[in-house]
Amino acid sequence: MGGAPGRAAKGVIVWKAVDAWARVRGDLPDADLARIAAATTVTGGRPVVAPVKGFEALVDNPYRSRVVRNARFDAADLGEGASLGDGLVYLSGAICGGLEDRLYEADARPAGKVNGKPAVVSGAFGGNGVLAWEPALGVVAIVGYSGAPMDDDAVAALRRIAERSRLLDVGQWKATRPLARQGTNDFS
Repeated sequence: MGGAPGRAAKGVIVWKAVDAWARVRGDLPDADLARIAAATTVTGGRPVVAPVKGFEALVDNPYRSRVVRNARFDAADLGEGASLGDGLVYLSGAICGGLEDRLYEADARPAGKVNGKPAVVSGAFGGNGVLAWEPALGVVAIVGYSGAPMDDDAVAALRRIAERSRLLDVGQWKATRPLARQGTNDFS
């Protein structure tokens, strides 16, 4: 951008912005990504995007969430053993841009809708695959599994599980008495 070192490829622009690297990634046309990138600066180590005509910034979330909450189940206990095998199913949600960034990077593909919201499937996070969608503004939810191969039956099963899931607020989550572990939120 503006003569700075960097690279551009389909769906992503990366450039040197002062003393940090900046990246804009998405499924927009390349010209729109370039307009957003041109409006992006780095201040105090954080990206700042000036208004871009035709776009509206709706949330300002961190790249990686400080807290990741997930629940794990046996596929059979959810009634999906026939489609997902005898593996593990996990549901997770986070408020961060990094999950969406990883999905774009991994070439996620459309997978219908979950409760009226567009969903994608991907192998981005290991296991056999994940179904991801945005149940609320800025929140990325994922249903993933390991077990049977990723096929149309598995995607349909993940969508059925997703349709039955719901977001919990902090109080509801704590009421489940979850096991808390310290760890590094590194989904790369």
